[in-house]
Amino acid sequence: MKINHRRSSDTVIATNGSPPSTARRAVLAASLGLAPLLLFGLGDDVATSLPQHRAEPLSVRVDATVEIRPENSAMLELWIPVPSSDESQEVQLDALQVDVEGHPTNWELTTDGYGNHFVHLRGSPPVELLTIRYSVPVLRRSSGYSGSEPLDQVIESTTGSGGATIDYPYDGSVEEALASIEHAASIEQLVGTVLDRILAGVPGAGDNLRRAVMLNEVLRRNGQYIKTGAYGQGNSTWFCLTGQGNCTDFHFTYLDIAERIDLPARLRVGLPLSPNPEEPAPQSGDIPGYHCWVYLDGDLGFGIDPSWEARLEAPTGTYFGRPFNDRIKLTEGADLSLSPPIQGEPLPYLFEAYAESDGVPIERIYGAADASSIAGPYVRTTYSFTRID
Repeated sequence: MKINHRRSSDTVIATNGSPPSTARRAVLAASLGLAPLLLFGLGDDVATSLPQHRAEPLSVRVDATVEIRPENSAMLELWIPVPSSDESQEVQLDALQVDVEGHPTNWELTTDGYGNHFVHLRGSPPVELLTIRYSVPVLRRSSGYSGSEPLDQVIESTTGSGGATIDYPYDGSVEEALASIEHAASIEQLVGTVLDRILAGVPGAGDNLRRAVMLNEVLRRNGQYIKTGAYGQGNSTWFCLTGQGNCTDFHFTYLDIAERIDLPARLRVGLPLSPNPEEPAPQSGDIPGYHCWVYLDGDLGFGIDPSWEARLEAPTGTYFGRPFNDRIKLTEGADLSLSPPIQGEPLPYLFEAYAESDGVPIERIYGAADASSIAGPYVRTTYSFTRID
């Protein structure tokens, strides 16, 4: 099944390695066991400071383990994302260590058109389990907004009206929304209508900063971070139908609107280092899943995360233009074809290993997800980290 909205190549892909959670909207800081936010607002609405740990550079060693259960086929091909350097992080690729167990296949480091790196292997599949591990040091040092205008004042003056209030076709009715997805033609129309409603809350003129702020505000005020139904598919469909979703639903919706108003933006996907986004990363640990955010290009040059603001019900601007040193970027861009190009459909986004058997995609699972029900081949990815600062 496809949920086609953003592009014809948007394919439903299970990427979190476990069934969708039925967690309700009660993802307030208290219910998550979070410490009180170290943020203060102008009128308790706009964030003006942030926890110190998010602004401090962070050095970690990222470790990946990938296991493939093969099948009888002529050719197995594997791509494992490796962090890449940008303005927010420095990756020591010369210190990358890769170990392949169970097969003599040589590996290579490849780079796609977005600058994403991959450990790539290609060869006849092994008889038994193939295990690949890599380790690489990463220095995270994002700086956030660096413009001349005080960011808190820009946010307060821009978001005073709160933007448009969005009515969703299936607000509060996950079952009806899931049933409606089968009617692709009507869904396209519904999604387009909701995108128009969101767009109505964003200034049609003005500088990129204020338009980016207002779009962030419309989504955070009108969206609910709830992982249920058809969330996480790599397009804006589920968010536009229900006003709900995870980080990908929020941010693909942001990117759809940004494209309409010529606001330069792209998706970034990576690994959250702390189970509590408002506390420092521990000294080491397993990484239970992925997280994504939006990077604003052009004259802005910083990251934003309206999904995190909605999830925590945090003050406006808590994750807009602030340093993001609590995460490691793995890939960026949407509709990824990797390098060398995969034979399957382009991937809406990617954070775990991707593999093909004779050109056919292999099922992907993450972490400790149960694989007992998988009859065919699969590829399992896990990530962990250790602080080295």
